[in-house]
Amino acid sequence: MESQNSSNRFFQSKIELSSNRKERLISIFNFCSSFSLMNSFQIFRIEE
Repeated sequence: MESQNSSNRFFQSKIELSSNRKERLISIFNFCSSFSLMNSFQIFRIEE
């Protein structure tokens, strides 16, 4: 839970940094894709 909070903080600071709307969308997409990748990797490890 603590790591999720820190990642959320990092994500928010990234959004504030990107003034461009397109940059914001890209950063959101990157965050979501990396997050889902981590989740699927955890699921894969559990199945192993």
